[in-house]
Amino acid sequence: MHDFLAAARERQLADVWRRFARECRARGDERMAAEAGELARLHERYATLLDVVRLDRAA
Repeated sequence: MHDFLAAARERQLADVWRRFARECRARGDERMAAEAGELARLHERYATLLDVVRLDRAA
């Protein structure tokens, strides 16, 4: 259960960083938007890894 909740939290963080990236682009700050976008991708990858670990443990 912990891995499931951790993955959900990571996806929430990815959403927050994607929203921040959109706000940065709207303000014209492409550098910060790129950084925020990369953080969103990292959180999404980590969530996927947690899902894989959870499924592996369940098998």
